[in-house]
Amino acid sequence: MKKNCFYTFLFFLILIPIYTSAQTKIDTLKSLLLSDQTTERTSDIYSKLGEEYIFTNLNPDSSIKFSIKAYELTKEFKNDYLKAFILKNIGIALIYKQEYDSSFYYFDKSLKIISELDSLDIKSELYNVIGVAYYYKGDFEKTLENWTNELNLNFKIGNKEHIARNLNNLGVIHKNMDQYEDAIYYYQEALKIEEEREDSSSIARALSNIGNIYFHNRSNYVQALEYYNKAIKIYSVLGPKEKEYEADLLNSIGLIYDKQENFTEALKKFNTALDIFTNLNRDVKIAETQNYLGVLYSKLGNFQMASDYIKDSYKYYTNIGAKPKIAETLKAQGDIFLEWGKYQDALNAYSKSYELSVELGIKSDIADLYHKISETYAKLNNYKKAFDYHVLSTDLNDSLFGEKMNKQIAEFQTLYETEKKDKEISLLNKDKALQDATLKRQRLAIWFFTIGFAVISVLLLFIFRLFRQKQKANIILEEKNEKISLQRDHIFQQNKEITASIEYASRIQTALLPPQELIDKLIPDSFTLFKPRDIVSGDYYWLSQKGNKIISVTADCTGHGVPGAFMSMLGISFLNEIINVTNEENLKSDIVLNEMRTLIISSLRQTGSIGESRDGMDMTLCIIDKEKMEVDFAGAYNSLILLRDNELLETKADKMPIGIHVKRSNNFTNHIIKLKKGDILYTFSDGYVDQFGGTDNTKFRKKNFKELLLKIHMEDMNKQKDILEKTLKDWMEGYEQIDDILVSGIRIS
Repeated sequence: MKKNCFYTFLFFLILIPIYTSAQTKIDTLKSLLLSDQTTERTSDIYSKLGEEYIFTNLNPDSSIKFSIKAYELTKEFKNDYLKAFILKNIGIALIYKQEYDSSFYYFDKSLKIISELDSLDIKSELYNVIGVAYYYKGDFEKTLENWTNELNLNFKIGNKEHIARNLNNLGVIHKNMDQYEDAIYYYQEALKIEEEREDSSSIARALSNIGNIYFHNRSNYVQALEYYNKAIKIYSVLGPKEKEYEADLLNSIGLIYDKQENFTEALKKFNTALDIFTNLNRDVKIAETQNYLGVLYSKLGNFQMASDYIKDSYKYYTNIGAKPKIAETLKAQGDIFLEWGKYQDALNAYSKSYELSVELGIKSDIADLYHKISETYAKLNNYKKAFDYHVLSTDLNDSLFGEKMNKQIAEFQTLYETEKKDKEISLLNKDKALQDATLKRQRLAIWFFTIGFAVISVLLLFIFRLFRQKQKANIILEEKNEKISLQRDHIFQQNKEITASIEYASRIQTALLPPQELIDKLIPDSFTLFKPRDIVSGDYYWLSQKGNKIISVTADCTGHGVPGAFMSMLGISFLNEIINVTNEENLKSDIVLNEMRTLIISSLRQTGSIGESRDGMDMTLCIIDKEKMEVDFAGAYNSLILLRDNELLETKADKMPIGIHVKRSNNFTNHIIKLKKGDILYTFSDGYVDQFGGTDNTKFRKKNFKELLLKIHMEDMNKQKDILEKTLKDWMEGYEQIDDILVSGIRIS
């Protein structure tokens, strides 16, 4: 919650200044393809189209398509600069698609070509975008390594604009790694250069970054507000082009008012920022501001509105794979549940946030989470764990925010103000009318210079010591890399063996499912659409016959993959056991589900205690009696849909699973439904309706699923299956399957 507002738009902050050349119209470039047929010229046009699609239209797929065409043509002539440029643009497009590992492949190829050509400008840009990819992957150490390489190159080139940008970005990454003394040093150095360049926008950005450091020092809100207000004053003069940065600062000021418990002013700032981001269509900023509003509404006691804002924010960050923001949002959700009195939900949210924070190495967030978890355990009267986490929180906070850090920040600030004063004194030396005053100031300047020289000498010694330490660290790193290579090979072999084992388990699971011969015999006019998410599945279907009755089951176990597969095998085993020992006359759907629940709870040793496993399954069970022309149905969460004469009838299931639940003393309900020839019974798990896709990346939803069934139910059953499968494929295009999918249809004949 406390990360600065520049965190989420760092990608654009880094990339936009590099690619600010005049935009070429895409239509004009396409028309040039028709007029110029030379191979090298055509390759250049394709390359420019790829660049336009990523930096102007933000269409990474089209960018990759045209860039690959350009690269293929470069094989027919020698132009290594163009090859490197094209490979770099493909890597950038892959960053937009969050395919970071793939982007490294193209960046490495480009870097090898440029290193041979010794082109410092393009090499600098490559280090920049490689750092961006590692940043969004959550590997801050690799980000720091590449941006430091970029800074060294820009010093050789002498490009002050890029140097200042590098310094700002290095300040951001050091702050996110909780290295505040390093962060403020880089911000101050960037500010010096921007003041020399008289770049108002960059000066405002540097002032804002310094304000962020004082904010994160947890005690300097007054100084943070001072820097924020200086920056926002500059942005307001610059006009609409800096509106987004102005809104970022409004969020930062809102956070300070929030900390000072001035909730009315905080709410005004957040809502004003949200309006600006909405008008600019900045989804990432909307999500960030919704996060802030969610936390604020929680403090105001409106927990439902708070939870709604946080859920919207979490959904966006999950979709784009922004791990730091996912961790932040989970912590905010935990805070809301804690205040709401939902302590177990709070612990779950904090635990997930903690795992991500450890992975990212964000120590300040880890310390805060220790404190929150301690509070939650105290609410649950588990004082032993509450005390343990309190100790962890206190120890980590002491190391992060001690007196040493405050002293170092003050020393850097004093050094900057001193150097600025020296410049003012040197200007006054030119005024002959003030010679006496000048002599005094010169003595003062010498005194300041002496102190400054001493401080700089100490810093140089410190830097030299760090350099020597880095040399030693590099030797150790090489040794570690060799060990890592061996471990990587070992892990690869282990993964290969594990995959082979899972594939064998898949064959076992498939053997336990009803064979097609049995399905054709018992329900010939039917279909089963079964699409496991992984090699093995947590969804399963089951079919059997008892006298004149046909028992059909579709089930969805907790989880998917290997854990879900274990549960599915347990479910199939229990169904066989229950049906085999039950007489045909006593075969009732509710009795079977009640018995299934008893066996699951007993086998998994579930007691309902806080924190224990809640594994189980959702199930639809139909007992079809063709002589009586009726179906006996009972369901655990999953309902039954009957289509008859172009009318859709849904029979709701009980809202409790096959497993431990607060309603475990309640029996399942059986529903007797009269059937007619031509009726179709549909049963399904939640995988189909919950699948994300479409143009807006939303769930397919049950309403659309019902409309689709109503539309296709007159078709042949096999064709229905094909239509369901094609509709799902079209809906999912560009998205991954998130759960196992199971849909079954039976026509009564």
